[in-house]
Amino acid sequence: MKRISMSTIITQREAKSEKQHEDLEQIFHKVKFKDPYIYAVTAGIMGSLSVLLGSCAMKVLFSAFRGNGHDFHRPAPYVFIVGMIATVLMQTHLLNMALKLGDVLTIFPVFQAFWISFGIMGGMVFYQQSAHLSWSEWVGYILA
Repeated sequence: MKRISMSTIITQREAKSEKQHEDLEQIFHKVKFKDPYIYAVTAGIMGSLSVLLGSCAMKVLFSAFRGNGHDFHRPAPYVFIVGMIATVLMQTHLLNMALKLGDVLTIFPVFQAFWISFGIMGGMVFYQQSAHLSWSEWVGYILA
């Protein structure tokens, strides 16, 4: 019967984990170019949500300053304020992750494009401006 020492088992496990680590590194290097852009796109979408939630929070705060303080008895104003802060933090984190992995000259335009595009579309839907648009105005918004 063959005796196996504890050090032999540990060495075999380390070899397996090193092999798995090398395999994961190879996979990571194959898809590395996609990661910064995914972070930039997500950061842009979070940025558009932060602007929308910020607008909602400001409307509630302006209403409260005008003497209409009954709005704070509902959970909606708190959701707007906490949501705005959370999306700003997520946007900053995701943009930093994108900039760590990619070049600023390619990351920032992608971030800006998605922030502006989703900001316009979100505002149109939220403020119900899309219901009054004709077909040619829709084409103009999409192409612009």
